[in-house]
Amino acid sequence: MKYMLLIVFIVSAFHSAKGWPESKVVLLVSSYHYKFPWTNQCEAGIRESVSAIATVETFYMDTKRLPETEFQDRADQALKKIEESKADLIFLGDDNALKFLGPKLAKKNIPVVFLGINDNPRVYFSDGLLPPNMTGVLERTPILGTLRFISKIMPKAKRVLVIAGNSQTSRAELKNTLLDQKTFATTGIVANIEIAPTWSNWLETLRSVHETYDAVIPVAYFNIKDENGRYLSAEESIAGMSSTSQIPIFANQDYTVGDNGAVGALVINGKTHGKRAGAIALKILEGQSPLSIVPEVDQSGVLYFNRKQLQRFGISLPQEIENRAIFN
Repeated sequence: MKYMLLIVFIVSAFHSAKGWPESKVVLLVSSYHYKFPWTNQCEAGIRESVSAIATVETFYMDTKRLPETEFQDRADQALKKIEESKADLIFLGDDNALKFLGPKLAKKNIPVVFLGINDNPRVYFSDGLLPPNMTGVLERTPILGTLRFISKIMPKAKRVLVIAGNSQTSRAELKNTLLDQKTFATTGIVANIEIAPTWSNWLETLRSVHETYDAVIPVAYFNIKDENGRYLSAEESIAGMSSTSQIPIFANQDYTVGDNGAVGALVINGKTHGKRAGAIALKILEGQSPLSIVPEVDQSGVLYFNRKQLQRFGISLPQEIENRAIFN
């Protein structure tokens, strides 16, 4: 009788297993490198969203550190990885991945979910249209939101400098967030935009910035080269800016806020951003067409501050902001 029950159990388990859905494979192609914090955060969010039904494979294009002359070669390697993986869905993280791989993937019968896109995704396709097999999440740096919270914690502030590098990311952020305006205003603060192509330009500007402005917002400071051609990490860049500037610096990444970094930041959380992309991917893996899913815009913000930097500039946070802020 025991053996009969055992046989029944094994047969039942076998038939049940045949009915289980096959595990999916998704491939995340990131524009940047593995140790880049934003990349890590987004990947963690994606894994948390899809790991119950899919295996996540990765490829890192490393375009924050490699020269532009090598971007196409990395894209070719990524395409080879895509073909070898036989993935059920592709994630394209940030603009360079979409720029170099999007047009090729548009011709393939595989769904694509992009994330971290600063520019209008349609600009990466010759016909100006988003392919029917693609959708995703757009990243919009909350510059106006940063100005609004500066006006609350620094009520006497009247002028703010938005300083940016000359990268594709910075140009896209300024174009899509501020419509390429050179000057704009909100909540009683006037902001001017200045482009600093080199690290020496950044430092030169910051040495005298206090003569005209009350605060600084750096944009796209992730791929600045020093005088030796070495790419500075975001932490190195912010530390150099903080030590040079005599007025507060407010950034847009949590890991740049610290004792030797920015005073505060209004942050789009990378993990949450990745989870939003993952949620879209789940819908597609369950049978929904990418064409039926409108791309989302992520401009939500979480406030981060550093107490040492606040004390350095004599800034006291209003209780409402203190209660909801995260301190690094």
